Amino acid sequence: MSKIDGTSNDSLSRTLYAKRTDTNSETYPVLVNTDGSLKTTSGFNIPEYDEILLTYTSGNVTQVVYNKASVSVATLTLTYTDGALTGVVKT
Repeated sequence: MSKIDGTSNDSLSRTLYAKRTDTNSETYPVLVNTDGSLKTTSGFNIPEYDEILLTYTSGNVTQVVYNKASVSVATLTLTYTDGALTGVVKT
């Protein structure tokens, strides 16, 4: 499966779908530029880290702490509503 979207040759991109090997049923979009490179989007810009600490509440991950040499470099706080992830905040 693939599709082409965009309105001009300069903005064309290709969406490829990766299939999970363990279930062979679910697919996930992978955006690729026309030159074959992966499309990227800006995100949380987590600095370099060498350890991740997870905090769970009622079976859900509620905090992710990224450490470098035992010093916290970023923290993600995850919030849930009725068991569904509804927010992520970086500090």
